[in-house]
Amino acid sequence: MKGKIKIEIIIFSLIQLVLYALIFTVGGDAVRYGVVLCAFLFSLIFVSKDKNSCFTVGALGFTLIADLFLVLLDPARQLAGMVFFCGAQLCYAARVHFFFETKIARKFTLALRAAAVFAVQIVTLAVLGGSYDALSAVSMFYFTNLILNTVFAFISIKKQPVYALGMLAFVFCDVFVGLGAALGTYLAVSEGSIIYMLAHPPFDAVWIFYAPSQTLIAISSLVGKPLIKNIKRR
Repeated sequence: MKGKIKIEIIIFSLIQLVLYALIFTVGGDAVRYGVVLCAFLFSLIFVSKDKNSCFTVGALGFTLIADLFLVLLDPARQLAGMVFFCGAQLCYAARVHFFFETKIARKFTLALRAAAVFAVQIVTLAVLGGSYDALSAVSMFYFTNLILNTVFAFISIKKQPVYALGMLAFVFCDVFVGLGAALGTYLAVSEGSIIYMLAHPPFDAVWIFYAPSQTLIAISSLVGKPLIKNIKRR
């Protein structure tokens, strides 16, 4: 991220900052979706042959489609949106997979991921019982991979600090999303409880974290020489 590339980062960050401010002043789903769209376009414009860049473009592409179902469409298509969000997390899983240099480490993290996904599904089934459905299964698959991707990113934080922070913001965002979706659908709590207040804060907690997460993740994809510049040189 040296030389001219810093200018693009500054311009992109300013655009995202303006959209971020508009979310909490003007509001509107179009403004929210604009944050995700700009993040995807930024990563696509500066995509390179580097694995980190390619996997991130794929992940942000899946995210863009997921938010089409969850943000723009009314009513939201939750299951379809979560399926595409799973695609995004699988792309991030591929990215963090190559953070580990040895085959043993990579095999271990894959085995850990498979075991965690299986265990979480079993626990979710046990807790929800008859309420366990396709949406809860897909959502827990997604959230398990999100947590693991974030943990693995922080293990390699010295190599990818911006990416790790972006994933952490993603986790905070989805904690609020998950609480809001679970209460009243899968879990029943009283309105005066702490969990209820966390799920229904007096501000848009989801987008406080979601917009920065997508911005940081997009910026973290800027590694290697952008393909568009290589094409121009030819």
